[in-house]
Amino acid sequence: MRLKTLSLLLLLALTTACTSRYSDGWQPDRYDDPAPESKPEAPSKPVAKSEPKPEVKPEAKPEIKPGQPQDVLFSLNDQFRTAYKAAREDVLRNETYALVLSESVVFYRGAMRREVIYTPARYHELKAIAHIPLALYAMLASGVNEEKLAALAKYRDSVTASRATLSKRGFDEKTLKRQEAIFANSQSLIDRVLTSKKCDAADLAAYTTAMAPLLLLNAFDAAKAQLEGLNAAFGEWINTLTAEERAAYHIVISGSHQAREKNAQMTYGRALLPEEGAIEQRLIFGESCFDETSCRNLLGTHLLDGAASKAFFDDALRLQYDLLGDAAGEIVPKLKLPK
Repeated sequence: MRLKTLSLLLLLALTTACTSRYSDGWQPDRYDDPAPESKPEAPSKPVAKSEPKPEVKPEAKPEIKPGQPQDVLFSLNDQFRTAYKAAREDVLRNETYALVLSESVVFYRGAMRREVIYTPARYHELKAIAHIPLALYAMLASGVNEEKLAALAKYRDSVTASRATLSKRGFDEKTLKRQEAIFANSQSLIDRVLTSKKCDAADLAAYTTAMAPLLLLNAFDAAKAQLEGLNAAFGEWINTLTAEERAAYHIVISGSHQAREKNAQMTYGRALLPEEGAIEQRLIFGESCFDETSCRNLLGTHLLDGAASKAFFDDALRLQYDLLGDAAGEIVPKLKLPK
């Protein structure tokens, strides 16, 4: 039962992507973990003494001392990056494309730029309410202590205050009843834990099982509101394009790795630009590209690599996979792998 419940919660977390700043709407906000402090290695166990073997070190670049000029060969890489960046801007100069971000879609026709907010407030309301059971699961799944109980009491105050605003948000009767059920069940669970100062595993499992279908209904309504807004924005933009532009425009979908499969905006993009398989041609998934600049750079790289691939290999898709990939396919099977 707990495994089924957890699976449903994870399904909810992956439903309706691109819904926060980081395009994965039912996931907690992304943050960068600080680098872990280095720890001293544990002392090794005594081993039988053997003849010392010469240490094999990987080949390293020549050491450049302060004041000593850099090796001219390695400077070629820096000059390549500079030239590549300029060429990437050149290929975008006259392109027609759309960058689908978490809240807005940015349309380009050459130098003309237009941004449209397509994610409505209703989406965020449904998302915030759906996060209540997920937040409680995160707080309680591993047990409680004094610190967690204090945080839970504070969270209850926020839940109570939020519940009082439901009648003012314009939900229809059926949707309002669902939100009330999520709040009521959640507050009851919080009260039981605060009273007993413990979280019963069976109680938490029953709660998550009861909440799962309600969360999925919220996810459906939120996705509907967001995708209808996205469709309206694209409809208005596409109507301004020439037949030639309609046949050639590109779309970049901003998203995260974890929510890539069944990404809501990617599903919409595939309906506009059907493409089969893993090779991306006009529809591109911007994994971990969370802003306009990174999505735009990705499209520039995609277009420039396609042109270079055609020029060098007579195959516009060759650089869609690693240039070292063919070599690796031959080399790795011949390596004596560690066991």
